[in-house]
Amino acid sequence: MDGVWADDIRITGDPGPDAVLFWMTGDHEAGIADDVIRKVRLSATDPRFAIVECRVGDWDSGLTPWSSEPVMGARAFTGGGGETLERLRDEWVPRARDALEAGDDVPLAVCGYSLAGLFSLWAFHETGLFRGAVACSPSVWYPGWTEYAAGRGAPEGSYVYLSLGTKEEKARNPVMASVGDAIRSVRTAYGSDPNVSDVVLEMNPGNHFTDPAGRMARGMSWMLDRLTADGNR
Repeated sequence: MDGVWADDIRITGDPGPDAVLFWMTGDHEAGIADDVIRKVRLSATDPRFAIVECRVGDWDSGLTPWSSEPVMGARAFTGGGGETLERLRDEWVPRARDALEAGDDVPLAVCGYSLAGLFSLWAFHETGLFRGAVACSPSVWYPGWTEYAAGRGAPEGSYVYLSLGTKEEKARNPVMASVGDAIRSVRTAYGSDPNVSDVVLEMNPGNHFTDPAGRMARGMSWMLDRLTADGNR
């Protein structure tokens, strides 16, 4: 498919893929999307895959799993992620499967950067649809996240890719600076979960805003290589 936006999703890939990645995106990522897809095409081992971009309009509401007081500035997180989760599960995934002729045996993963990375981990646990999650610089500093994650097991035979910039835990904001300890805790939890077949935490040079396209592409390629390996379908 040629990648035309329709009702907040854009599907890039051919019918009959070996895996499908659902990428939660915002308007601010429009400029890197084609670069990410190009990089993934060049690096993924299996060329038979599809990427479904899912556009979320209100970033701070539509990707947060529950409400929280402001962490920086005056804008609170309103916890509207439940509506996005329902739309992903009940609308976007079925539409993409139909359009791509991808049956229930075709593995799916959910991907995102920053708050979309946090949402991807949440959707990974909540929906039961995804064999993998790609969470690049995820907002695992989010109040209540570590408590939530501690009581949740991953889907059986799943894969998790995590990444963080080396400067992110040096932020002046103490809540956001907790991201380093939080993501290492997440990595340890997935590593001890018998349902997780493979997990990695990649540390990248720079801060939260350094090379998002490269980080997303590396995570997506890592995930595709695992989902499309012999015997994983």
